[in-house]
Amino acid sequence: MILGLVIIFYPGLSLLLFVEIFGAFLVIAGIFEIAFGVSGPKSGVMKGSFLIQGIFSVIIGILAIVLPGMTLLMATYLVAAWAFIWGITEIVAVLTASEDIGSSVYGTNVKMGKGMGVLIGIIAIVLGLMTLAWPGVTLALVTLLVGWMVLMMGILIAIGGYEIKGPLWARPT
Repeated sequence: MILGLVIIFYPGLSLLLFVEIFGAFLVIAGIFEIAFGVSGPKSGVMKGSFLIQGIFSVIIGILAIVLPGMTLLMATYLVAAWAFIWGITEIVAVLTASEDIGSSVYGTNVKMGKGMGVLIGIIAIVLGLMTLAWPGVTLALVTLLVGWMVLMMGILIAIGGYEIKGPLWARPT
């Protein structure tokens, strides 16, 4: 609950802190990957893979720590590009799917499923374009939505705990 309130009232700081923690995680994970690459398998693709993974993890982690704002912006652009491309490929896949497949991922009514697939694809394309056009606003809205979600989850967990155990003052000692 408290985390949700912190995210809601300090969205910018919460995002930067998240990037800093993520960067620290990448640096620590990278160090372990390098160590495993050096001391693990004697040779082969696995040894090289761990070394490359570790080096890239450390570099990207340091960049995230040193340039948290740029990291957020780049991550936002990557998500925007993913949503845009996913939307296009979803529409193409749905429209080129055969009618005789009997069902789709959107249900057994293939025509209605195709309509849903096209609609979801259009929504993804629009979301991607909006995110590209307004990355700061998108980050702020997503952060606030996450904050409200965490707050609501905390309240529901507290209510659930209260319903299961009852109030603290009413429990036998």
